[in-house]
This record gives sequence, C-alpha cells and structure tokens, in this order.
Amino acid sequence: MLAEVEFDGSYNDAHSMMDTGGDIAGAFLFGDMSYAEEWYLPSDDLYNILLDYYDGDDQGLKAESFERCGFFLHALRTLEHLEAESILYSPVADRSPTMIDELEVS
Repeated sequence: MLAEVEFDGSYNDAHSMMDTGGDIAGAFLFGDMSYAEEWYLPSDDLYNILLDYYDGDDQGLKAESFERCGFFLHALRTLEHLEAESILYSPVADRSPTMIDELEVS
C-alpha cells in the first residue's frame, strides 16, 4: 500500500522508508527505546547464510556490506536512543504521511 500511495509503485523505496523511517517514527510516537540498549550483528553468520542460500553465489555482496549496514543501523539506533527522534521525525513524517497515519492507528 505504501509503495502505491507515496512512492509511485516502488516497493524498494517504500521498503527503505519503512526500515528506517518506521523505527524513527515508532520511537517518537510510542517512546519505547528498549530495543536500542544492546546491539550485536552476526555479520559473518549472515554472510554465510547468504552463501548457503544461494549455493555459494554471494549475489554481489561482500561480508563488509553487512558490517556497513549494521554500522548505519546502530548509528540510527543510537540517535534514537539519545532522543534525536524528535529531530528526525519531521523529515520522515513529511516524506511519508501515510506511514505515520498507519502507525498512529496501530
């Protein structure tokens, strides 16, 4: 639904917004930051799962990709934990008001 309403049918763009924007908006709307207190990303395990799933083909991804992605996720979690969600919320809400409406209904 979000892809159709706000992202010209682009599932990837909507997915990116929900991954990051949903966390930021959820933290702001619900005030629950308990998920950001500890962080562990088994990047080697994730890479090996990818290799197993695709019969040894890494699909163009390297183990460092998981680490880089994990770093950015942790940085966002840290910002959220520092109550920066109030700063980050407006750009997210402006970009995807439908997502915000759906979260507020939940």
